[in-house]
Amino acid sequence: MVKTSLVSSDLEFGRATLAALDAAHFPVPVAFRQYTEDDGDWTLVLGTPFYEKFGAKEAYLRLIRALSKEKSIALSELPLRLEENRNPLIRGLRKSFGKAANVEGMRLRGHSIGGVWLDDAYIYRIR
Repeated sequence: MVKTSLVSSDLEFGRATLAALDAAHFPVPVAFRQYTEDDGDWTLVLGTPFYEKFGAKEAYLRLIRALSKEKSIALSELPLRLEENRNPLIRGLRKSFGKAANVEGMRLRGHSIGGVWLDDAYIYRIR
């Protein structure tokens, strides 16, 4: 399978999404783009305490509200996935890199973190 490249428009979408969520006070301590060979594509993964606090449905509803300030957005339009902070990968990233001064732009290729294999990942933030 040919690997899909991570392009600047994908990276900018992630940055813009995080800026909008920060402005809406939607907490996202962990954010990264994850490539999986099975899918052959990159997904924006957002770790948020809202997932475990309110459940998946309410977390996604709050996400849509936070991102729909300028125009209405449907969940199907968003190439992203929410995860709870208790997710083994999110916990592993926070444990390994949470105290680092700056992780933006860091790439993790061929790593196992929290018992989860990462084919490739581009890190936006880990707090």
